[in-house]
Amino acid sequence: MPRRLARLRCQDKIGDWLEHYTRIMELNYWGGTECVGAEYDDGAQDWVVNVVRDGESVTLRPKQLVFALGVSGYPNIPSFDGAGSFLGEQRHSSQHRGGGDWAGKKAVVVGSNNSVHDICADLWEHGADVTMVQRSSTHIARSESLMDLALGDLYSEKALANGVTTKKADLLFASLPLRILPEAQVPKYQEMAARDAEFYSQLEAVGFDLDFGVDGSGLFVKYLRRGSGYYIDVGASQLIIDGRVQLRSGEVSRSPVTPWS
Repeated sequence: MPRRLARLRCQDKIGDWLEHYTRIMELNYWGGTECVGAEYDDGAQDWVVNVVRDGESVTLRPKQLVFALGVSGYPNIPSFDGAGSFLGEQRHSSQHRGGGDWAGKKAVVVGSNNSVHDICADLWEHGADVTMVQRSSTHIARSESLMDLALGDLYSEKALANGVTTKKADLLFASLPLRILPEAQVPKYQEMAARDAEFYSQLEAVGFDLDFGVDGSGLFVKYLRRGSGYYIDVGASQLIIDGRVQLRSGEVSRSPVTPWS
């Protein structure tokens, strides 16, 4: 991506860039395609890959097959007592597409991690009366502080000026043994807690349950250990502080039959 563009881009701009890139580079890219099965053919020495493209079944026979599924791509859908008889709209975060007319409607979003914060902000921006239900403590890191304290030496204009390219940064980060990573991260998050003390105090004042990981090692170690439990703040925390997104704490015991009125 051209260096003249902003360092942090919104998802729509990233999507536009990737779409233009595939066209300009004449890549054989298939969007809207689901892989439903793949098996290696020892005799032919290739793969048999079955996909559904635009509703049509297609079989591919590539020599190489790359699995690039990420580590957070599978929805973990909780089961709530009474959900089956609830007459209102229900959806998992993976099904939320954003936007829509939510004016005058009430919404409860269960959870307090990245997706939930983003969805709460989106619902609020589109007119909903939103309540977040926090079930367990959450680590919050302001985006500016995270980029400066935790990533600045690797991924920043300062790092590039010091000769640390993205490739070098990736190698450096991946080369640090996981056993010593928590100890290396603790000082960075101690400084973050001190720098953003007022921000954290405001969150705690409205009842938000904060943590910095079980040993104070912060976001990256928490992600590696459990894959969740954090939010990189880009604005939703202020909505909670201001009361524009309401906050409740505890588990969901039972879904009511009818939606809030």
